[in-house]
Amino acid sequence: MAAHVKVEGCQPKNIFLLAGQSNMSGRGGNYDDTDNNIKWDDEIPPECTPNPNILRLNAKKSWEEAHDPFHKDIDCLKTCGIEPGMPFANAILAKDPSFGSIGLVPCAIGGSSMVEWARGAALYN
Repeated sequence: MAAHVKVEGCQPKNIFLLAGQSNMSGRGGNYDDTDNNIKWDDEIPPECTPNPNILRLNAKKSWEEAHDPFHKDIDCLKTCGIEPGMPFANAILAKDPSFGSIGLVPCAIGGSSMVEWARGAALYN
């Protein structure tokens, strides 16, 4: 697995929130091992390939080059794997390379309820 690369002083041109429940926080590639532990298979499909024009806001609120598992330091009580953020950002850049840098803000929490995401509720805030 590649290390996150901190990008000093970089502010992405376009920012998208990756909010929601387990499907957004990344459960792709997860499996139950023989000891009943959930693990990630560390496989990165081509549509999730890192791109220097795709950044991620980490839990310390610094921009870094994005790669899966995206929510590892956000949804930290669960095993995170592949999620839809990288394919989404890569598809935008493939369609329009002049779109500029993309900032992805992971804030999904697996197992959360829709009530927790309502305006004014804990996860919304």
